[in-house]
Amino acid sequence: MNPDLKILTIQGILAVGPSENYSYNGSKKDSNLSNVLSSVLNKIRVKDIKSLPIVINDTGTIYDAAVLMFTEDVGTLFIVNDGGALQGVVSRKDLLKAALSGINTQETPLNMAMTRMPNIITVSGDETVFMAAKKIVDYEVDVLPVVRNFYTKSGEERLKVVGKITKTSLAKLIVDLGEGKRQRGFER
Repeated sequence: MNPDLKILTIQGILAVGPSENYSYNGSKKDSNLSNVLSSVLNKIRVKDIKSLPIVINDTGTIYDAAVLMFTEDVGTLFIVNDGGALQGVVSRKDLLKAALSGINTQETPLNMAMTRMPNIITVSGDETVFMAAKKIVDYEVDVLPVVRNFYTKSGEERLKVVGKITKTSLAKLIVDLGEGKRQRGFER
């Protein structure tokens, strides 16, 4: 018997059958842990763990975006117009593809490399971190812009980027919870 499987069998997590066939032995303890974890992740809001977004104006070039991404040490930039409305998202991968295509990055508009609205998955500050994590997993993205609605002078409803939530921010939350750094009110 594999030593790791033996430990899981002794702890009652796995059941061993004939011919050493293993099966998950769901326990009440696991169910309670799942309920506690679900409860915690559904109480913490995105606004409690979001970080500052790095934005660039949509009039910039691919080169401008690459420089900003490097100087800010981020993997994603949010593109906004002069009014502050979210227009798109650009990642390191997008910029690398553009640079490798042989175009002049110093003259090529950023909008040639970005993912445009409405093809951007967003999250609001009032959503739970569970929902944000689910969106990251379901849509296979690394970062979500945290947005709020606003109205332009002409009365059009738009989205303003007020933060970002990343795989790293979610991992940090898990570490903080594991170390007991977040308590009853989930304050930082």
